[in-house]
Amino acid sequence: MNLKNKIKIKTMAENKFNVGDKVKVINVGGVFSTYQEMAEIMDLRNWCENERPKNNSIAEIINVEKHPCFTEKTIYGIESEDGKDYIMSEYALEKVELGSDFDIDKKSYSIKLKDMVELFTSYDKKAELLNEINPSDVIKISRKHLNEYYDYLNTTQRNFINDNFKVDGTTTIGALIELEKIASNSLKPVIRKNHPECFPKPEFDFSEYKKTYSSDIFSKEQYKLLGFKESPIQIRNHGEYHNKGFYLSGEVEWKLEEEYGSQILVQIKK
Repeated sequence: MNLKNKIKIKTMAENKFNVGDKVKVINVGGVFSTYQEMAEIMDLRNWCENERPKNNSIAEIINVEKHPCFTEKTIYGIESEDGKDYIMSEYALEKVELGSDFDIDKKSYSIKLKDMVELFTSYDKKAELLNEINPSDVIKISRKHLNEYYDYLNTTQRNFINDNFKVDGTTTIGALIELEKIASNSLKPVIRKNHPECFPKPEFDFSEYKKTYSSDIFSKEQYKLLGFKESPIQIRNHGEYHNKGFYLSGEVEWKLEEEYGSQILVQIKK
């Protein structure tokens, strides 16, 4: 029996991380840098022997497998933002909870170009969602969730629950949204996660990024090295997508392609 047949993959409910999750590398000592056989099983096409990711780098889970020798151990195939693949232990990773689907690594000025298309569709999606949400609509949340929120609230916040939530958990969407606003920072994501249908998708806004790093996604040294006269990708400074969309340099033509299930923005010579 070969190694692949010996491995039993955990169900999604049992895994600490699942395919598609974004994670941060918190301990590079958890890398399997010589496990070529597992790299082949996981179909990690950009895996190289003896290479390690950087600490605090962001990656995406692309495969999950059981370790053949340690039945209780789950290992993960990850794809880093520079496109390289690694095999990591569970303890070496930490899930990244983001406020939006678009992630910018401010330190290195690198971005996941495959996510850029979301910038040009998110506003319509949000508008549709906002139109569907009526703050006066009555909803009912579980007693389990209500008790969970109550335990983490102060007196003022508990009084808000007493005034706006019935004993059986019946309330309005507007009351739940208001509860999330006055809740602590640690409780806010819990409320949103438990009731995603009651909260619109956050709109992208890169104004704070611009204050520190300017409109250019690439530094002058970087885009000159790439052969561009100006930054190929810049945050929009005006118009409908001011601080929300991206300007693509007219020095080249751009097209959107799909590869391995991901959307890739490709530049083409004019």
